[in-house]
Amino acid sequence: MNYFNILVKLNLKKYKKSYLSLFTVIILACTFTITVTVLHDSLIKTEELQRKDIYGSWNISVYNTDDNIYKDLKNHGTIKSIGKMTGYGEVLGRNGSTLGVIGSVDKNTVHMGLNFLDGRLPVKENEVAIEMSYLSLMGYSYELGQEVTLKILTHNKNSQEETTKTFILTGVLKNYSSIWKKDGNQLISFFVTDSALKTPIMFENIFGIIKNKFVKNTDELSMLTTNRGDFVKNDYTYKEYIEKSRERIEAVLSDSILIILVTLTSAFFVFQILYASQKKHKKSFIIMRSLGASKNQIFSLYFKELLIVFTIAYTAGIIVGLLVVYLGYQFAKVYIPQEFIISINSLKLIALMLVLMGSTLLFSLCSVLRTRQMPLNGNLNLKTVNRVIPFNKRKFRPLTLRNMVKIFNRFHFKETIIYFCLTVSTFLVLVSTAYGAYQKYYEYNYIKNTFSADYEYGIMSNYSEPQTHMTVEELNKIKKIYGISYIRTYRCSNYLPLSWNNMNDSDYANYLKKYFYPKNIGKSGIFASVFGLSQDERDYQYYLNEIDEGNLSEDSFLHEDIVIVYLPKYYMMPDGKLQNGSDAIFKISKQPSESVMEDTIKIGDEIAINGDRGEIKVRVGGIIYKFDHETSQSFLAKPYSIICNDTIYEKLVPEKTYEYLQIYSNKNANYVRTDIEISKVDDAFYIQNFRMLKEEAKYNAMITIVMSLLLNFIVFVISITVQCNNQTTRVEADQMRNHILSILGMDRNKIRLLYLDNLIKNNIFAVLLGLGIIYLYYVGIYIKEYDDLFKRNSILEVGKNAYEVYFSKLPWVYTICLIAGFVLFNVFITVYPLWRYRKIKDNF
Repeated sequence: MNYFNILVKLNLKKYKKSYLSLFTVIILACTFTITVTVLHDSLIKTEELQRKDIYGSWNISVYNTDDNIYKDLKNHGTIKSIGKMTGYGEVLGRNGSTLGVIGSVDKNTVHMGLNFLDGRLPVKENEVAIEMSYLSLMGYSYELGQEVTLKILTHNKNSQEETTKTFILTGVLKNYSSIWKKDGNQLISFFVTDSALKTPIMFENIFGIIKNKFVKNTDELSMLTTNRGDFVKNDYTYKEYIEKSRERIEAVLSDSILIILVTLTSAFFVFQILYASQKKHKKSFIIMRSLGASKNQIFSLYFKELLIVFTIAYTAGIIVGLLVVYLGYQFAKVYIPQEFIISINSLKLIALMLVLMGSTLLFSLCSVLRTRQMPLNGNLNLKTVNRVIPFNKRKFRPLTLRNMVKIFNRFHFKETIIYFCLTVSTFLVLVSTAYGAYQKYYEYNYIKNTFSADYEYGIMSNYSEPQTHMTVEELNKIKKIYGISYIRTYRCSNYLPLSWNNMNDSDYANYLKKYFYPKNIGKSGIFASVFGLSQDERDYQYYLNEIDEGNLSEDSFLHEDIVIVYLPKYYMMPDGKLQNGSDAIFKISKQPSESVMEDTIKIGDEIAINGDRGEIKVRVGGIIYKFDHETSQSFLAKPYSIICNDTIYEKLVPEKTYEYLQIYSNKNANYVRTDIEISKVDDAFYIQNFRMLKEEAKYNAMITIVMSLLLNFIVFVISITVQCNNQTTRVEADQMRNHILSILGMDRNKIRLLYLDNLIKNNIFAVLLGLGIIYLYYVGIYIKEYDDLFKRNSILEVGKNAYEVYFSKLPWVYTICLIAGFVLFNVFITVYPLWRYRKIKDNF
């Protein structure tokens, strides 16, 4: 047995290059598997943590309920944690209007997403904690220990009572009441103890966290709350509550596909290196067989060598993989401002490693068992390859380059198949990670371009009249807020009647009046909103650039009675509904039976608008049929929307108010302070903070891109190691044949060209197969998402619709460069093996 161990050691030294390649590939495969799994899970957990910090970690809430619901849910087996929020009254502002709700919460509710800027919850009757925006709104600083006087309105059956009480400030909470999902219900902004106010309870809100294994059964809890409160699921934080969400479907499938790709690719790496290693051992096997060794002894010797390499390699691979994850985590902590949490799913990681080890062991057994089938005797040079026996009579063909490649491929069919499968799996990993990074970048870019302003006031995209109006004085207050550099203002009217020549002949007007303005069907004329723009070029230039018909100059728009009209094209769908041609749902539906366009309004026509000050007449100077660059400015436009200068608008609407604002902050300002100042604005003017949304999208895109680059770097390193080893082995095996071809007069460059031609074709076919797999994957997603809507579509229509939804907006320059780069990379890593041809000698 000692001699057996000595032989094992000698073989390990003799084939150290081969085993070193195997050792390196296994370490890299382990690193690849661990890194992909841990970083992917960590990214998902980090995004979830961000949502929990913003929208709360609770799964369900029951608003406006009573203590009985609290007791029922507290003892329910599916509930992990439950918290209660109790409202006692309303805090009044200086003008007597309701400022916010005062009440109490327990510690469990605090742990569900109530974050303190400073301080703590009150514990005494004379203590209070307040949301920072409300504290600033009342004119108080964030200094703890100061006295805060509140005017409180409480309700007692049919009576109301106002009391004034002074509290000591013990805590300042970050804003949450305007962010959490509440579906029109109330949340507390002023926190006191239960004994601070001796008044009846106004409402109770219950918040619950569900155990992970019961999250899918959340809807069953709604049965307990029927007619006992308003049951709300927190789909802001937990995307699994969004039914038939494309993002949710893609996320679940992407997770599974990525894990499968990682495992299969790693297994292919190891299998290919094992296959090459066994070919190098063949000469040694024949020599040992000639010296009297049995096949079982050769079998045991080779298997023990592999076990030693596997044991050391997998141990080192797991350590290196965890070390890479740790270093990546430390890098994220230093260079990424937002919190990044590391998530290791032990069971998932162990399962993947066992699959990888099992695959490696299975491949090694297959490799070892092949030694029992080898004819380990006779002339070595005559046994290097199996003889190819043609099924039909051989046809003599010219010895062209193409025919020689076909002949050579017959003798390397197995290696070609392995190389092909490895290339496909590597390409799928590259594309899946690159597409994930592109999606995050596209999401960030869309948010950044669509909501270019940092803050916005007013929602004008719905088919409704403006609900709130801001006066000039209130606008001036916002302009004076710290950090504000520019405010784009819009004035929007209620629906005003329009009329023009040939209006009664317009089918477009009749259709839109029926479907978009049903309240005005009995009235004469068509109704639309009028938008007044200021004289600032930054306000009106966007609409001038979007004009599809007409040549309207800046001077004419600003100083004459000329307007821009928005007349989008619509389609009458088979179900009788109108659909905008730019909508995504239209592109994947059946062709409409009838298109509807406004053909009675032309450039230069006169339109009469009946405003509050009487009727005025304007001329059409430009028509917009479709916005080429969609931003929040394009959301303002409804059918027949009139875009005009502020002089025309003032002739229609006497009141000087603003219905929509786009607020831009100074990039050098302290954005936290600006956020706080913005939050001081009266609640009647709800201002959306898109800066936080853009920051979150930017952070997620950056993390995904870095992770994609890291994973692809690991894949490329493994590919270089495996492919170079494989091609080197093939070159060495073909050295005699190549030497004979060289003696017969074939130029060495032509021999190299044989290999390159074969590699390029294999790569192209592998890429085409990979693209086909990706396309079928998204066809499956399309069928799952739109099956109910498009059951009658043929297979060809399904494929076409899937392309329209998922691929039509891809940046094809980026995609082509990615594919070309992948093919060139695989060709480039064969340079070293081909360079070895220079060592071919004239004799043996």
